[in-house]
Amino acid sequence: MFLFKNLLLVLLTVGFFMASNTFAPAALANQKSIGPHVTLKFDEGKYDLTSKAREQLNEVVKKAHETNKEIEKVQIATWSDKPTPKKGEQLSKADRALAEERNKNIKDYLKNNLKIDDTSVFNMAERPNWMARFLESKDAELKAEVNTTDENHSGRREFQVIKENGDVSKSVVLILFKERT
Repeated sequence: MFLFKNLLLVLLTVGFFMASNTFAPAALANQKSIGPHVTLKFDEGKYDLTSKAREQLNEVVKKAHETNKEIEKVQIATWSDKPTPKKGEQLSKADRALAEERNKNIKDYLKNNLKIDDTSVFNMAERPNWMARFLESKDAELKAEVNTTDENHSGRREFQVIKENGDVSKSVVLILFKERT
């Protein structure tokens, strides 16, 4: 019981500091420069990349390199063949696995064929767990953004791009550039 109380105290303290205004300027300063993006379409029930999807990935990375900016990270948000679950809902294990396999294939293609190692993947078929929601992780923040009808819910432009372009049976691949100082 003692360990549980201490863990809860630590979590509450971390949550308080993360929610406080002292972190707001740092969060704004760390916003990435958004580069090109592409929306890939999957056939229902399939997770393999089509030749068209591979061409689209090649093209978006080529566009990014043509800017002469350094790629910091590539974000990949992938849906199953069903919409992102709303609060209190959960998709089947098969739907979650389908989105995960799609993410894996995109990530592997980027790494093995286009030499892009730094990726963040978001499985849009999963709800964020309580810890992610409590700590306001990027995963929880993105999924909250996608599920809101408020046009100006988030200040994170990359999440707006994903929300506007993502849907069932799709993946949004978004390139983020390093900020020059």
